[in-house]
Amino acid sequence: MYLAKPDWYTFVYKKFTNAVNNAVSNSNSDADPVGTDQKHAKFVNLDGKVQVKKVNSVQWVEADYRTVLDKGDLVQTGPDANARITFGEGTTYTVKPDTLVTVEENSTESNKPSSVAVQINHGAVDLATPNWSQPDSKAAVSVEDATAQLHSNSRAAVKSDPETKSSEIMVSSGSAQVQRGGEKIDLARGRKSRFPTAGRFRNQTCWLLPISSSR
Repeated sequence: MYLAKPDWYTFVYKKFTNAVNNAVSNSNSDADPVGTDQKHAKFVNLDGKVQVKKVNSVQWVEADYRTVLDKGDLVQTGPDANARITFGEGTTYTVKPDTLVTVEENSTESNKPSSVAVQINHGAVDLATPNWSQPDSKAAVSVEDATAQLHSNSRAAVKSDPETKSSEIMVSSGSAQVQRGGEKIDLARGRKSRFPTAGRFRNQTCWLLPISSSR
């Protein structure tokens, strides 16, 4: 074919080569580069209307699974919406309905202790931490002037109610430490702390019922 029609052969060969190269390029672009998930937070579940305002933007946009979150970004859920966000080191934050949060910290470099945090402007967030490979890693959530820091393999529910001007944190597994100013309290599994704005912590025990599983 090359001897009979060299020009036509060259044209077909170039088209074929370009098609193969484009397919390889598209395949590589679809795959996340090494380390991308370790540097960005992303949505792993979206239910209802969830909006994001990037730190360098003045507009709210609809969140989708391609949206990545960085320090300073805002996330807002509607009245019937939920959003679950996962950070590179494995911590997940479930943003409940009618909630506005700010990504406060997102430091998840490889082979270094990670530090992730969100601030609840109003609403509620559930968070869960993994078994960190770096023991000095941190995951926190802030409400008003208090910060709750969870330890490894822990779960907690945190609320901030601007109407009652109070906040609370309940630890369902693992442990956490809550700090406001110079005051600190440690919360173990089944413990809950409530505190009004500019008021003292109020500690109480919550009885957690075991979940029965059917066979």
